[in-house]
Amino acid sequence: MGDSRHAKQTSPGARGSAAVPPASSILTSEQEMALRAAGSFVDKMPPPERRGSTIAAKRTSELLATAFTVDQAATRLGVTSRRIRHRLAGRTLLSMKVSHRHWLPAFQFTADGELSGWAQVAPAFPTTAPPTSVAWFMQTPHPDLSLEGRAVSPVSWLVSGNDPGRVVDMITTAFEFHAS
Repeated sequence: MGDSRHAKQTSPGARGSAAVPPASSILTSEQEMALRAAGSFVDKMPPPERRGSTIAAKRTSELLATAFTVDQAATRLGVTSRRIRHRLAGRTLLSMKVSHRHWLPAFQFTADGELSGWAQVAPAFPTTAPPTSVAWFMQTPHPDLSLEGRAVSPVSWLVSGNDPGRVVDMITTAFEFHAS
């Protein structure tokens, strides 16, 4: 009688007064209604390959699979490992830390060095930006960057020797956080 988890409810946005039984045995009907009203309730979990957590894990694994160690980055740039660690501290190179080791995503490097203007672009990313978000941003074509009338990614933009300031401006806009 007093258990609101099994009470019938009216689904927000539903037409008429059709009652919808709670889909969850964990949530109260009020909690479920609030989630439905916000568009956040999931009646059925998507298959594992379509879940956000699975996609994020896959993207992180892919990013790590192609990442450079500090020594590999030093070799690529023709500098010492110490210099790479100094640049990591100054945020002119980006890394993911796994078990106390730095892994530097490959997108910031070219076959013979680093992206043109990368030392200016890298520090523009907030320290809180997930590496997969940074990689996606850098590797996805943006309509604000075009070469020969075709949208290009920030990586392609920088490889072509274009103004890194444009990418920095886009980062500032895309990763801007508003405290409330």
